[in-house]
Amino acid sequence: FGYYDKFVAPTKVLAARVGKTRYSQGDLVDRMRVLQADARAEGQPFDLGRTPFEVLDKMSEAEVIRRFASEYSVQVTDDDIELGLLLRFFPRVPEGQESVSGQVEQEYKDTYQRFLNESHISDKAYRQIVEETVYRSRLRAALGELVPTSTEQVEVHWIRVQPRGGLPILGQD
Repeated sequence: FGYYDKFVAPTKVLAARVGKTRYSQGDLVDRMRVLQADARAEGQPFDLGRTPFEVLDKMSEAEVIRRFASEYSVQVTDDDIELGLLLRFFPRVPEGQESVSGQVEQEYKDTYQRFLNESHISDKAYRQIVEETVYRSRLRAALGELVPTSTEQVEVHWIRVQPRGGLPILGQD
């Protein structure tokens, strides 16, 4: 019971809810681990004071985006998620250098698996995060296309006139 009470139960506590979708504190911790692994890989400091709140907001926003993306003809497929992973983890072969196809593919798999191990997150959970990122960028692009590039403009000139028989303007005799 002590193990359950200290390590299992807290991860199941509700952190956010969007409609019927529930995010637990465990989901929040998973995303924090990913950000922490990214910060560590880039040699950047990790801000534990502000980051949990930003992550919670992004989790909620991601669900709203996922729900309304279809209204703007935005879809994300498994191939899109795989492309997102390839862009992030596929090794860059310097120009003029030859590489063996199988070796580069194996290096990609090893790099991705090492990232998952360092961040203590499952492949399924990370793919969901990548899916949310792709949804966000595609919806931003779709909404950007709806914004008009120019708008009608009107120029207005005012002339102030005292009405006949009206009250005198303040400051005059």
